Amino acid sequence: MGNKSKKKRGKREKNKAKLPLAAGEKMLQVEKNTEGLNLLLVEAKPTENESNGKVVVKQEEGVSSKGYANTRPFFSHMAKLSKPVICFDPYIVYEFKPELCPRFPEKRETLSLDAGFSQTPVLQKILRYYDFKASPYYIAREKTSFSLGRDLSTISVNNLEVVSSRIAPSVVAVSTFFGLERKFDCTGLIIHWSSSEKEATILTSAKLLYNPKDSEFEFHLIVRMADGTLLLAKEEYVDYSYNLLSIKVKPMVEPKVVDLISGQDLVDGMKVISLSRSFFTTAFYSSVGKLCEYPPSFGCSELLTTDCGIPEIGEGGPLVTDEGYVVGIDFFGLDHCAHPLPISTVLSCLEMWKSFSSVVRPWFGIGVYDVNQACKLLSIPAKKVTELNRDSYVLVEKVYEGSVASKNNIKSGASVATLNGTRIESVKEYSQLLSKASRVATACDCDVCRQLTAVINPSDCPADDINIEADFISVDDKKFSNCWPQVEVDEWFIHKTGPRNPGFHWPPLPGEDDIECATDFVV
Repeated sequence: MGNKSKKKRGKREKNKAKLPLAAGEKMLQVEKNTEGLNLLLVEAKPTENESNGKVVVKQEEGVSSKGYANTRPFFSHMAKLSKPVICFDPYIVYEFKPELCPRFPEKRETLSLDAGFSQTPVLQKILRYYDFKASPYYIAREKTSFSLGRDLSTISVNNLEVVSSRIAPSVVAVSTFFGLERKFDCTGLIIHWSSSEKEATILTSAKLLYNPKDSEFEFHLIVRMADGTLLLAKEEYVDYSYNLLSIKVKPMVEPKVVDLISGQDLVDGMKVISLSRSFFTTAFYSSVGKLCEYPPSFGCSELLTTDCGIPEIGEGGPLVTDEGYVVGIDFFGLDHCAHPLPISTVLSCLEMWKSFSSVVRPWFGIGVYDVNQACKLLSIPAKKVTELNRDSYVLVEKVYEGSVASKNNIKSGASVATLNGTRIESVKEYSQLLSKASRVATACDCDVCRQLTAVINPSDCPADDINIEADFISVDDKKFSNCWPQVEVDEWFIHKTGPRNPGFHWPPLPGEDDIECATDFVV
């Protein structure tokens, strides 16, 4: 080794600016040391005796991102900058806080599923980029990053074998790509195989359809099967009210399909398991918990709650029993828990998609909650609930702008008394009546079948009822997406040429030799 000595752990090595900077020009600098990555914002200041145009770089502000992360530039703190960033690599473009909206059904995949990844240079690069098998190290690092402060639970060996044999081959990863960048990751479930068309149908989350308005980059949905195979996907149906999306793929061999009809009934407190698959590593993750019939504060009123901790990629994945029966499709909440849509609701959607070319649903523009369920969750005695002496225990929680409820000045706290003359006792009953009206209106488009009147009792003046008529709109109308958490990002960056193979840009575990990696960005 000669006179070379080993670098001490923790010692920083700053990368010099690769291009000369003009006075006042700012630069983002990534430093690598054994403690992790540091992201620094520095500014070039002219020297007192500047004569040849050279400047010195003075650190202005430092932002630390401790821990081992992907050694591609780490941008989670860049939202602090006030303007879009273009690094001096001309092939990377950044935009901060872009406005995102669902792109489907106006825009959809137009490429052939048969031709696959040979159709564009972008798809060819994506295929080459993900053509690798993840090592146990990558899976371990990924699992650590997904744990979100808690360990993902594991189930007993016997039950895990049952679940894996029944479900795992049908659980896939689905991702949204803009150009070469993978933006949103979800999990999907193979629910149908057409032997004549050689096509498989995958059910997943409609979150994958979000993109910036007027985007100039290619948009693709790409599926990664359990064996790591990449497949180009095409949108089929979407239901923004339930946040469900079905897509088509053409695998080379017939995949294993999950039978949703043989599911079990949901029971409050039952043991359930959330399942998800990673697009990057194809690793199969599981988390055990219990079911609660109380709905969360987002999404549709049919949504339930579990204490299964899941990573965000688990959205769209199945919720199963320890015997391997699918009882729901999971959605991700801010509490990092799985919130399932019951499989009975999912089957109803699939049935109407199959039977009708267009599905409609009544829209009042309100979100509701159940007083009885809320009191049960808060352990308030039933006697106390009865003493409230309310005409209805279904209250308005949210009113969406531009809806018929908003136009009629409905406010939060108002109660939903009746639907078409039927008294509403619970949110479950309210949801069932809406679903029934949806089925009737979808099967018959006459005006009589598309009438649904709600009687609302304002909280500030209970004696003055307000009658509102529901709008019947297609479930692919983006109004319904307002009920679900809005997809937001602090920064939106696109690689036009593509990064290196994943195996080259993940750093080693702590204690191994350091890797030289630093990237500078001009602001």
